[in-house]
Amino acid sequence: MHHYSEPMLRAVAFAGLVLAAAAPVPVSALCVDDGRKPYAERTFFGYACRDDCAPQKSGFGWAERQGIADPAPCRALESGAAEGCRAFVQEGLAPVEAGHAWALENEISRRCLCDGAGDGFRAGCERYVTTE
Repeated sequence: MHHYSEPMLRAVAFAGLVLAAAAPVPVSALCVDDGRKPYAERTFFGYACRDDCAPQKSGFGWAERQGIADPAPCRALESGAAEGCRAFVQEGLAPVEAGHAWALENEISRRCLCDGAGDGFRAGCERYVTTE
């Protein structure tokens, strides 16, 4: 167990950081189960992924923030994130369109699965979840 000084704890609290001893919990584990089970593994624009496609969504979000137009910088990322980065470049979709297309392709029924690829992606994904 770590012991932190009071000034350090105040600084961390002020910065809005959360101290956690355990590994991060996947977004999908935080979602309320609605009883619907996917009949197939999820995909991210042609790339196979597990659960909520978190690595692919993080790579997609990174590519959007960096304004990536060529897939070459994607090679520096870990495999799942590299796939999401390549999808951003190859699909050429605006993030809102991409979020909606991903949710449609995977029949996403929970809004919490829309997180992880940026605000535009989330908005498009949520648009599918709330209209279907």
